[in-house]
Amino acid sequence: MRKVAILLIFSILVTPLFALTATPTVSTTLANDKVTMQDNVPLDIFGEATDIQRDVRVALYDETNLTTRPYSYGGFWTGNVTLVENLLVGAGFEVTRLTAGAIDGNDTLRTGLFDVFVMVDNNPRDYITDEVFNFWRSGGGILSFDGAINFLCYFGVMVPDSAGNHGHGVYWTYSWSQNQTVLNRHPVSQGYAVDDYITDDFDWAAFDWSALSGLSYASEYTPITYAEAGTNWVNTLARDTVFGGRVVQTFGDANPIAEGHGQMIIDAVNWLCPRPKARVVFDYSHRPYYGIDVGDPYLGYSAGDRYARWRDALVNRSYTVDKLYPSAEGNLTAENLAPYDALVIAAPKWIFSAAERSAVLEWVAQGGGLIVLGDILSFSDENSHINYLLYDLDLSLSGVGYSTSSIATAVRNIHPTSENVLNTRWEGGQYVNVTGDAYPLWYDGPNVLCAVQEYGLGRVFLAGDINALANYIDYEDNLQLAVNLVNWISSGAAPILLYVDEPHSVNYYRTPVTNALNEIGLNYEITTLGAYLNRSLVLKDWYLVIIDNPWWGLSSYYDDLDDYVDRGGRLLMSTYKVDSYPSSELWSTLGFGFAGEAPNQVPLYLWTSSSVFNIPHHYTAANFTPFEDYGDEGDMLTVFDNATAIAGFSDTPQDGNASIVLGNNGRTIYNGYLIDQFQGDLDDSTYADNYELWMNEIAYLLRVTIDEPSDIGYVEGATGNDILWHPHSIYPADYTIRRNGTIVQHGPWSGNAITFSVDGLDNGTYVFVISVNDRVGYSATDEVIVTVEAASTSTPVQPPTDPTMLIIIAAAAGVALVVILILWKKRS
Repeated sequence: MRKVAILLIFSILVTPLFALTATPTVSTTLANDKVTMQDNVPLDIFGEATDIQRDVRVALYDETNLTTRPYSYGGFWTGNVTLVENLLVGAGFEVTRLTAGAIDGNDTLRTGLFDVFVMVDNNPRDYITDEVFNFWRSGGGILSFDGAINFLCYFGVMVPDSAGNHGHGVYWTYSWSQNQTVLNRHPVSQGYAVDDYITDDFDWAAFDWSALSGLSYASEYTPITYAEAGTNWVNTLARDTVFGGRVVQTFGDANPIAEGHGQMIIDAVNWLCPRPKARVVFDYSHRPYYGIDVGDPYLGYSAGDRYARWRDALVNRSYTVDKLYPSAEGNLTAENLAPYDALVIAAPKWIFSAAERSAVLEWVAQGGGLIVLGDILSFSDENSHINYLLYDLDLSLSGVGYSTSSIATAVRNIHPTSENVLNTRWEGGQYVNVTGDAYPLWYDGPNVLCAVQEYGLGRVFLAGDINALANYIDYEDNLQLAVNLVNWISSGAAPILLYVDEPHSVNYYRTPVTNALNEIGLNYEITTLGAYLNRSLVLKDWYLVIIDNPWWGLSSYYDDLDDYVDRGGRLLMSTYKVDSYPSSELWSTLGFGFAGEAPNQVPLYLWTSSSVFNIPHHYTAANFTPFEDYGDEGDMLTVFDNATAIAGFSDTPQDGNASIVLGNNGRTIYNGYLIDQFQGDLDDSTYADNYELWMNEIAYLLRVTIDEPSDIGYVEGATGNDILWHPHSIYPADYTIRRNGTIVQHGPWSGNAITFSVDGLDNGTYVFVISVNDRVGYSATDEVIVTVEAASTSTPVQPPTDPTMLIIIAAAAGVALVVILILWKKRS
C-alpha cells in the first residue's frame, strides 16, 4: 500500500507536466472588407403619381334585372359585368361581384371593405339605393356607365340640384355618337392626348355642359370626353367633391369594351379610390340612441339627423365614415375593427360581450382611437355598458348628472383637441371620473365634462353627453372640437406631425401637402397654430415633422425645431421667413444662410437629378413655375459645406441662388421657395406640381434604410450561422436575398428584422446581397460576405517540444524524486 501511495503522489505531481496542450484551430474571417451598397436607388416599377402600391377594392354591381327603376327615365340597359371584371382584375384590383341581395341589409357596402362601386349600364334596385348613396356620402368612389346616369342624378350624386328627379332633358340626354373625343387631360384621361378619340358607336348618355356649368359647384366637374354632337355633350364626366366620394360617369355598355376605353376605365377606378386621412366607423351594432342619418335602423332615436353634420365635416376633410350594423358573424370583432382608425360609440343600449370588450381594447392598444359618449342618468343601461367597456381604463361615467339645460364653458386644459376651440356647449348629461393616466379636457366648474387617455399606441375620449357633437355641433366651437377630436384620436400611432397654414385650399385637411400624405397612405397628426406645434413637438417622439408655412409667422418656435433636428429628427420645411430672422440657428443647422429676397414669380430650376424629383413621381419638366402669387414667396440661400443645394433661382447652380437644400445626411429638406404656389401641371402628368413635389420630398425623407451586419466566417459543418438585418421603413413592401447573384429568398416584408441562415454551405466564399423595397419606389441594399473553411480530417501534428520545457520537467522530476526518497527513508 505504501508503494501504491508513493506512485500515486508521483503521478499527480509529474504527469500533468508532460501533457502538451493541443494548438487550437483558428477560424479567420475577412475583416472590414465588405462592399456595402446602402444608397437608395429607384425601382423601375412606378409611373405616374397614382401608381404607388396600394390595394384597390372594387365592388362590381352584378344585376340581371334590367327593368326600369321607379326613379329612372328609362333606356336600353345591359348590365354586362364580365369584361369589366376581367379588365379590372387584370389591372391588379381586387374585384367582388355584389348582387342586390348581397347588398340589402347585410352591411356589405361600406368604405372599410370597398373603395369603388361600379355600375355597368344598370341602376341599383330601389331597395338598395340608400346603401349605394350612403357608400358615396361616406367617401366611397362611384364609376357608372351610360344608363346608370339615372341614379347619379336622382340621388344627387353627380348633380345635387337634380336630387329627386332623374334629370333627363334638364341635365342630360342620349346623344348618338361614333367617336368619343378627349376634351381635357385629367387623371382619368392621363393615357390620352386632347383630341384623341375612342370609337364606340351608339346612343350614349351625355351631360349638357351648358346646364352644369352654371351650377354653384361647377368647379368640381371636369369634362373628359364629348360626343360628336359637340363639346357641350359630355359623355365622360368626373366630379371631385368635398361632400362625398369622387364620381365618374362614362359612355359604353362594356359589351364589348371599346378599343382604347379600357385604360380610361382602369385610370378612373384608380382616381376614384379614396385616399382618406383616416377611416371612421360608428357602431350601430349595439343599438346606439343616436346615429348619423334620419331613418337609420337599429337606433334608439331616428326621427332626425344627429351625427350627419359631423360625418359631413369629416368627409369634407378627407375622412371616410361608415356605419357598422349588427351581424350574425360578429360585431365588434378584430376583423371588423381592423379597417378602421377611429370608432364612435354613442349610448349603446345593448351590452358588449367579453370578447368584444377584449377586441376593442386590443384594437386601441395597437393604435385605434375610441370615442365614447354617454348621457343623462336615466340612460342607466347605456351608461353601465360604457363603464363596463372602459373598466380597465382610468375613465368612467361618474353617475353624477348635470342640468338638462345648456352649459357653455370656456374652462379647459390645453390639449391638441382644443386648438382653435375657445368655448364649447353641452346639453345635459353626466360628469366624467378621471384617475391615473386620464387627462381632463373641459370643465363645468370643478367637474369634468370630457376627458381623454392614451392606452398603448391608441387613444380614448369619453364624454357624458351625446348631444354636444350631434344636434348642438354648430353651437360655440363644438364643430371644431369634433374635427380636432377625430384628428387626434385617429393618430395615436402616427409617426408624422404636420403643421400647415396654407390659405387657398378648401380647408387645412385638403391642401397639397395633406393630399400627398394621403396618397402615400401615411398616418399623421395635423396642427395649424404655432403654439400647438410647440406643444405637440414635445408630446411625442416624431419620426418626421413637416412644416408647410406660407402664411403665419413661426419664428417663436424655430429654436424648438432646431432642438428637434439636433436630437436626430427628420424635418421637411417650406417657408418664406429666412429674411426676417436671418440669424436663427435653425438655418445653420439645416445647412444654409440668408443670401437675399427671392425674386417674385420666377421659375425654380432643378440643379440635380436627385431622386427627390423622381420618386415616386418622375418629374419631367426642367423647372417649377409658380401659378399663385403669395407676395413674399421665399428667399435665396447660400449653402454651407454640410448641405447640398438641389434647386435654385438660376438655370445652373450659382452661389447664393439656392432654394431647395438637403442637409443633415439626408434627414432634412428646406424649401426657400413656397411649394404651394406651384399649382400648375408643367410636366403634363395630370397632377398638380406642388402635390408631386410634396409627395417626392416626403418619400425621400422616409426612404427605406438598412444596417450593415458583419461578414461571417465558419468551419464547414458548423451551425447557428445567421445574417440578421434590421431594415426600416414606415411603408415596407418586399425584399429579395441573392447568393452570388442568384435569388435564394423573396417575399413580402412587414418592416421587421430579417434573419437568413447561411448554414450548410461547402468550403468557399459567398456573397449575399439583400434588397428591401418600400411602397413608393425606394430600395436599400446591403452585402454580407460569408467565408466557409474546410473541416480538418487528418491527425493533428504536434509541434516540436520546447527545450526549455524539457529542462523544467526534468527539474520538477528531480524534486519529486528527492521527496519520494525522503519519505521512503522515514518509513523505513
